[in-house]
Amino acid sequence: MSKRLVTIPSSTEHLGRVRDAVRDSISQPHIPQGFASQLILAVDEALVNIILHSCENRSGVMIDVSITTDDEKVQVTLRNKGPYFDPGTFPAPDIETYLRHRTRLSLGIHIMRKTLDDMQYYHNDGLNILVLTKYVIKPAGIGGR
Repeated sequence: MSKRLVTIPSSTEHLGRVRDAVRDSISQPHIPQGFASQLILAVDEALVNIILHSCENRSGVMIDVSITTDDEKVQVTLRNKGPYFDPGTFPAPDIETYLRHRTRLSLGIHIMRKTLDDMQYYHNDGLNILVLTKYVIKPAGIGGR
């Protein structure tokens, strides 16, 4: 098992550091092709939501990104101070309406749900904790993505 921690200011200009850290953490021969791209996309979407909504684009707020890998899965844990928001309670978008009317609909959480195997949210004393999990080797009962 390996673990890596990256701390960034809440600004989208620092997303590249996290992308590089995720890519470096999972560059192993047993990781399937496309795995890294899907995970990086989900982490990007989560971070953009945190930066824009939880941190309200204030660059002085720090976000901790912890990347834990083992042979079966990769977990990325995002921690930041901010108001409560559980992405699991966000309703699924109506994609047909979105495509038909080009409404201003955010698809970030939808993308996260489609590319990850699990997403858990915790809020404790003003601290948001979002745990994103993607399995390399899927345990029984976990659907394929």
